[in-house]
Amino acid sequence: MVRAFLTDVQGDWNLYLGCLAGAYRSTPQRSTGVTPNLLAIGRETRLPPELQFPTVHQESDVSVGQLVSDVRHSMLRAHEVARQQLASVASYSKGRYDSNVLLHHYAPGDLV
Repeated sequence: MVRAFLTDVQGDWNLYLGCLAGAYRSTPQRSTGVTPNLLAIGRETRLPPELQFPTVHQESDVSVGQLVSDVRHSMLRAHEVARQQLASVASYSKGRYDSNVLLHHYAPGDLV
């Protein structure tokens, strides 16, 4: 991702690492099906368009305990979805690998 983005920007590449990291963390991963933000902090971070054009949130009426409970529930659900997705991807990968493996049964005395 860094190499692809920085092909045109060779001089001050270090200025763009934060934006690239943010883009990576807010992109759903193929293996888990969810974003790293959701798995790590239990919620999605707000992207610049969401900050510029905010939507109405009712979070001000919710207690801190309820917010913590909601984030915990969200994280647990995200982890469960990630586990299911990883199991599905692992099963698919194993099937592809096993279809290309040639098994040889050797008996004592066979030349190998």
